[in-house]
Amino acid sequence: MTLHEAMFEFMRQYPNVGDLFSFDFMEAEKHASSFCVVENDDVKRDIFGNRTGRYKFAIAEYKPISTDPFAKENRQNVEAVDAFIAWVRQQDRQMNYPNLGDNRQVQMMSAKRLGDGIDYIDKQKRVARYTFIVTVEYEERED
Repeated sequence: MTLHEAMFEFMRQYPNVGDLFSFDFMEAEKHASSFCVVENDDVKRDIFGNRTGRYKFAIAEYKPISTDPFAKENRQNVEAVDAFIAWVRQQDRQMNYPNLGDNRQVQMMSAKRLGDGIDYIDKQKRVARYTFIVTVEYEERED
């Protein structure tokens, strides 16, 4: 199983997965999501060949917005992203990590928003993009 597949499988555990994710790979359409790997690299390697890796990805959610900045749907969009971030942090505290395979062991997981919420608005389509980043650090044993 690849790291990408492991993370998709892990995200399926999120209780509101159907409400938040609708992957459509970089289309700025309402109710679409995109998944982009930001980093997949070594943090360190020991003399035995074991390594600490970091896998970081961004998810961009495209949601319809209202021109009224105080509209309920605008607030709900931010709250939905924040709820997923809180869920990832809760999974980290409970050490409920994605299964990265037999030779990889997750050490920590974190999530955060990119910026203060909305990082892009298409006023003509009335679509906003909400981007958040998930980071997973893991140990990989050399067989």
